[in-house]
Amino acid sequence: MGISFAGLKAFVLESIERMRLSGTDLDAVKVLLLFMVCKKALDEERSIQAREGLVKDSDIDELSDVESLASVIARIVESKSSSFFSDSILSIWGEIHPVLSSDMSERSELVRLWDEFRYFSFDECNHEDGLAAFFEWFLVELAERNSNKGGYFFTPDGIVSLMVQLLDPKSGEKLYDPVCGSGEFLIGAINKVKESSERNWLYVLGRERSAETAFIAMANAYVHGVSVDSVEVCDALARMDYEEKIYGRFDLALANPPFSLRHWDGERSVDFLRYGLPPQANADFAFIQNVLFSLNKNGRAAMVVPMGVLFRGGVEREIRRRMLLENNVDAVISIPAMSFYGTAIPANILIMRKSSVFSDVLFIDGTSFFSRSQRLNRLGKDAIEKVSRLYAERKNINGLACCVPVKDLEENDWNLTVSRYVAPPAVEGVESMATLLERQEKLQFELSVLQQEMRLLLSRDNID
Repeated sequence: MGISFAGLKAFVLESIERMRLSGTDLDAVKVLLLFMVCKKALDEERSIQAREGLVKDSDIDELSDVESLASVIARIVESKSSSFFSDSILSIWGEIHPVLSSDMSERSELVRLWDEFRYFSFDECNHEDGLAAFFEWFLVELAERNSNKGGYFFTPDGIVSLMVQLLDPKSGEKLYDPVCGSGEFLIGAINKVKESSERNWLYVLGRERSAETAFIAMANAYVHGVSVDSVEVCDALARMDYEEKIYGRFDLALANPPFSLRHWDGERSVDFLRYGLPPQANADFAFIQNVLFSLNKNGRAAMVVPMGVLFRGGVEREIRRRMLLENNVDAVISIPAMSFYGTAIPANILIMRKSSVFSDVLFIDGTSFFSRSQRLNRLGKDAIEKVSRLYAERKNINGLACCVPVKDLEENDWNLTVSRYVAPPAVEGVESMATLLERQEKLQFELSVLQQEMRLLLSRDNID
């Protein structure tokens, strides 16, 4: 009797730990990504041969460990896939092959790991225990283990599921993510369409600046049966093809950009900065405009944004004002602190439309729907349904949701902070956490402006 699905998970975690303790130069994550991609290709080969009645099992099974892996990798590289993906596969293989061809102690670990993947029958498991589900589990493990290194490359599955459900992607639509990380939004939307449509087809385009993370996204796509060409390795804010490839072409967009990215290239982003040039100190409204103007006339988008996006002044206030006057802002949903890997700050989900049918903005306090789990606040299925229902019904519910006309937002200086419009019962003499965070971020912004002015004055004194 072979190893179980749960047993395979445990074995993989133990193997990662053994490789770490051995002090090997091999990157366990890269090894596992390669083995999962190879397993997908191997199972597809077996399936094709079974349909054609050639052999009962793939002839690759008769090869040695090194030969079988080399054969699968050759077939992946020969296929019509991204040159970046092929080069990445060959690069990892170049690190592994010398170990497999030697008598080094690490060789036995690699052989055991490949053998477990090679012979495990994912196709006999149910949907929840398939190779795609295994890959998704591995991404969560990867995020948990690297949470202290920043969490922008991976968005927790509860938040992904909520944002996908709010947009409700349909078969035949086009989805864009300018900062796709490991591809969780792309795959989440595809899975949603598969569940709700017989046709189950969704065109997706993800862009990712980090080559290492882009490979993870491509591997994710490959294992889920999606073209790796759906992911491009590029900086979405600096890519010069926005007008011909992105502008007005997408039905929906999903994104979790890095918060307040500094030193971005505003001069190369003019094609989509149609409401104003955001400050170089942070690119939040550059990403927002990149997404907003990717939408077609009926398009909708959901983005994770930091608190400051909702209230900061200057040019950001002007961009926010134009978005509201053009009915681009559909809803704002607050997310509590400790809900993302690698950062403790609270955030919000900004729902946008190219042109909303409503003349008001829906505010939802989503903080109470999260439950504490280990180090992270999480959204369960029931909570996702409740928040989605609040969004769909669009009603005023004391302490949970409120629809605010645009004219009232103008009177509030175009401030979109959820706690300003949806406030839990106040404790006398105690300000809410959201109010304190808003004040803190304003003070930090004012401090950065003063520091910039001071540097300018000092530089002028040196010139004089």
